[in-house]
This record gives sequence, structure tokens and C-alpha cells, in this order.
Amino acid sequence: MSLMLTGVGLAKGVALGKAYVMQQGQAEISEYDIPDYLLDEEVARFNQAIKQVREQLTSIREKIAESTPEEITEFVESHILTLDESAISRAPAKLIREKKINAEWALKQQQDNLLKVFDDIDEPYLNTRKNDVDLVVAAILKTLKQQDIEPLDILDEDNHLERIIIADKIAPSDLALLNSENLAGFVSEHDAPNSHTAIMARSLGIPAITGIGKARKYIKDGERLILDGKYGTICVNPDEVSSKHYKQLIQNIRQYKDELNLLCSKPAVTMDGHKVTLSANIEMMSELEKMQKCGAEAIGLFRTEYLYMNREQLPDEAEQYQFYADLVRKAGDVAVNVRTLDIGADTQLPGVSEDSRHSNPMLGLRAIRFSLIHKNIFKQQIKAILRAAAHGKVGVILPLIGSAYELDKAREIISNSKQELGAADIEFGDIKLGMMIEIPAAALLIEYFAKRVDFIAIGTNDLTQYMLAIDRNDDQVSNLFDSTHPAILRVINNIIQTCNKLEKEVLVCGEMAGDNKFTRLLLGMGLRNFSMMPAQTLEIKKHIRSSSIDNAKLFAGEILKSTRPERIEELIAKLNQ
Repeated sequence: MSLMLTGVGLAKGVALGKAYVMQQGQAEISEYDIPDYLLDEEVARFNQAIKQVREQLTSIREKIAESTPEEITEFVESHILTLDESAISRAPAKLIREKKINAEWALKQQQDNLLKVFDDIDEPYLNTRKNDVDLVVAAILKTLKQQDIEPLDILDEDNHLERIIIADKIAPSDLALLNSENLAGFVSEHDAPNSHTAIMARSLGIPAITGIGKARKYIKDGERLILDGKYGTICVNPDEVSSKHYKQLIQNIRQYKDELNLLCSKPAVTMDGHKVTLSANIEMMSELEKMQKCGAEAIGLFRTEYLYMNREQLPDEAEQYQFYADLVRKAGDVAVNVRTLDIGADTQLPGVSEDSRHSNPMLGLRAIRFSLIHKNIFKQQIKAILRAAAHGKVGVILPLIGSAYELDKAREIISNSKQELGAADIEFGDIKLGMMIEIPAAALLIEYFAKRVDFIAIGTNDLTQYMLAIDRNDDQVSNLFDSTHPAILRVINNIIQTCNKLEKEVLVCGEMAGDNKFTRLLLGMGLRNFSMMPAQTLEIKKHIRSSSIDNAKLFAGEILKSTRPERIEELIAKLNQ
């Protein structure tokens, strides 16, 4: 029987596939074979997970205050003892070699064996031991998941992977890993339309929906699904007519993409001859090839946070230099704008301790604030970028600048880094200095800041969030996140106009740059540099090539005068006809 569920579209596109329901709090474990030549590596991966969990538990035990009740200490001690038992720490490694299976499945099998023994013995003490085993195994599985993700194994009749994930929430890191396994699409119950997961889904071209309450209750594993990311609908067990319709729709989308690919080598020039620069936002080296294929002319924003995540030690200057230098060399003549660490207050880096947790991370110690507190981390990154600049065109973007003090201190550290590299006779290159305009304070002081840097990058996501006081990751208020709010449009227009007057380069690198709804409006405001996810480049180029600057200016003027949301939407729709 067919069932239609409606939510909110996160990322456009259509997917046909089979449901794979991820239950909250339940580790997803698949079995797969390990070839002989990789068995040593798989055992080493398991042993490394055991080591990491032991270090975590030991660290917790050492931090327990003397005043803490003894039961808490005993609780942690029991977990350490459970971890060290051969049934947990060594038996799964033996299973990996004997059965040639992955570490997760070997551990799960061993856990099932232990729990069966406990169930067969009617002893109250063993109930506690069962809980210890469950918790310790969960910690090991979580650590293994951070190392790798299980391959997706549901195949269609043509042996193509076609899984649609159904989950409570999907983290950006999990989405990146799942995508490497040809994920068809996903449905999350509680992701916000402007969350980082949603942005990544649009970047990767993965159809996605959110806001379907209890989706995991209504959808069962293996059921056939049709997911329409544009309209936020999902059809469970579709009939033949619906399947035929959507298969044709998918064919039409593929044809449209083929037509877009014909634009790869063509310039981004308006109908009346105005040249526009299309840049790319990337965060992984693998995206460089995608960017080059779609004809992007620069890396408008390279995010560096992934270099610091999911590791035991922070990357030092040498490691960062090697990475950035490799990126710059592979980019060739293409300019690379590297954004310095934009870590949030809700993210703990290895070896970096904070005195307290932040009740509102978006207003806490993040981005440039973090860098100026942890100057050694910041200086290492700056030195690595300066050294990489000897191999090509490099810019540095400072995130979340809000005051003259922050910009001055950052410039001082950059200057000192140059002096130290010179004194050590280490080669480095010239960089262009840029800053993000993401908070109202910086937007209001745009003329001051634009005179003190080489270029300005407008981060429309955070700027909208801070101006409207709306957390774009909170699905309870994310529907109020409105990039067409008259205040947002006027502020962005003022930034662009001010930079153009001062002859300073300005680019938009937030979501608005990659949304064709805003392409002509931004052109009318005077923007000539759009930076977006590589997957969005060709569609934006298509709109640019069919646009007239004079017409765009005319509509932009009318839109900026209006304060009524419905009138603004009406004018934008007319502009895009």
C-alpha cells in the first residue's frame, strides 16, 4: 500500500531507492569480508580503537574529584576492567583473522556470545556486567565508526547502490562518509533547512528531506521509496504510475545536467557583456577536480577545519604546510583563498582545554576569537599558509571579525610570522588579506574594514543568522531564517556598493551565491564574484549568461525599496522569469 509523507526539502533532486532506517542510539553494523592482505591492518584498526577508548576512560578516572561519590569511580573502573578483559580486547581480533571479517562485526559477534552466556545464568550480578559490556562495546563501535564507515550493501537489480537513509539526524561528517558509498538520498526527522548537513547535501547534490516526524515509525527497512527533495515529499511503496513518472523526471534531470555540462568551458558573461567571476567553496582536496571540471576560476573559500578534526594531535606547521602547498600546486594558476580556523565553541580540539562549556556556542569562543586566544595554533596555521604562498596565488580570510582590535591583532600576528620565517631563512610568499563580513558590527563598519584589507567575503549564512537572531541549526525556528528579509538585502547591498566605490574586491561565499533565486538580484546590486559549492557553479553560470545587468539593476532598486515580504518575493519572481 502506498503512503505519502510530506516534510521540508533540504536539497533538490529526486531519488528512487530502498529504505535503510537508522535507529537512534543504535550503532549501524554491517558484515563485510576482509581480504588476506588487509587482515593485519584490520586487526590494527581494532587495537587502535581499544587503545583510544582505554585512554578516554583513564582520562575520565583521573579527572574525578576526591569529593565525588565512590560509586562513580567504581563505575568507571568497572568499564576499564571490562575493556581489558580478553573477551573484549583480544577475542574479536582472533575472529577477524579466523573469519576474515571486519572489526565491527567481529566485536558484535563476541558481544552476542557474551550476552548469551549471561542470559543463560540467573545471577543478578551478571545484569550489571551485561550493562558494562553493552556500554564498553558501544564506545568501541563509536570509535571504529570515526575511523571508517560500513559500506552500503543494498543493491538494485542492476547491482547499483540505491540506499535512502532514514534517520533522526545526520551529522555532516557522517554524510561525507556515506556519500563516498553512493548514497541516493536521505530523510532526517530533525535537521534544519540551513544546517551544515543541509548545506553539504546541496553541495554534494544529494536529494534530502527533513521535518517528517516519526519517519522511522512509518518507513521500514527495504521498502521502495521515491524522494522528491524539491517539494519535500516521500512516497513509500509507490505504485507503477508514480514510479514511471519519477523515473521520467530523473531522466529529465539528467538531461538538464548534460545540457549544463556544455557550459563548462564557456565564460560567465551576461547578455550585455559584463564578466562575472565564479569561484568555489571547498573543504577537501578531492573537490578540487570537481571545481576544475565545472570551470570555476578560483577557490573563493577553502575551509580548513577538517585538518583539525577526528585526530589525537593537532596538525603542526610542517603538516599544514605540506597540505596547503599541495593544494596550491594542484590549483595551478587558480587563486586559493584559505579561511583560517573557524572552529566553534561547541567543538573540542585535541590538546586544547577550555574552562567551561558555552551555553550558546555561536556567540562564544569561535573563529578569530579562538585564534587570538590560542595564538600558537593561529601562528602555526598562518606560517604554513605563508610558506604555501611561495607556490602560487594565495589569500587569507579571517572569519568572524567584529572589531578593529581583532583585525589589528590578527595583522600583527601575520606580520610577526613573516619576520620569524624570514629570520629562519624559510621561503614564503605574499598573500592577499581578506576578512569575512558575518556579523552586524562588521557590516556597519564596512567602509573602515574595506580600507584595511585587500578583499571582503560576505558570509550570508551567519550574517542572516546574527541579524535576525535565529539559529539556523534549530529546526524549531529555522523556518524564520529568511535571506529575503529587507534588512538582510539592504545590508548586503551596502557592503557591495561600498566595496565597489573603494575599488575593493568583494565576493559572496554564503548560500545565496549558489542559489539561482538570488543570482540576478546580486548582479543588480553590483556583485561580480560569486563563490559557491562546485555542484552549483554551472546552474549559476546558466543564469548569468541569460541575464541583463540593466534589467537586474532596475529590479534590484525596486526590491531594495520594499519592506513587504510578499512584494519582495513577487519582484524576485518577475526578475527571474
